[in-house]
Amino acid sequence: MSIRLLPRSGWLRKIVLVIYATAAVPAVLIFVLFLRIGMGGYSENKTRSAEMRARTIRAATQNWQAAMNSTSCPTIEQLVSEKHLDPGTTPLDAWGHGFILECAKDEVYVTSIGPDGKPGTTDDIRIPKTDPN
Repeated sequence: MSIRLLPRSGWLRKIVLVIYATAAVPAVLIFVLFLRIGMGGYSENKTRSAEMRARTIRAATQNWQAAMNSTSCPTIEQLVSEKHLDPGTTPLDAWGHGFILECAKDEVYVTSIGPDGKPGTTDDIRIPKTDPN
């Protein structure tokens, strides 16, 4: 026994087709809107993730400097091996690029080169956000 979704002919068939069409258009529009919002949120999550990792690396670097009584810059690998960073901390940003550590006189800067993978562009993420010069 088969179930018939549409009547074979007549006015009832036309009504059912109109109902299907009016339900399908909003459903497609909602789906497209969901994809657009979802993709934007995904990008924002990557940016937040990179910022959080940069802050963690910055704090670990500052702790390392205090422990060593130094203003020099350690490597991320050094921070992990000397237990200033958790071994599970990834040295990469959310786009798979390594972080850049800069140690100025009284400040530590951690930079992600962002999604384009090029340093010095507007999508770079720098913690803290002030200029070292």
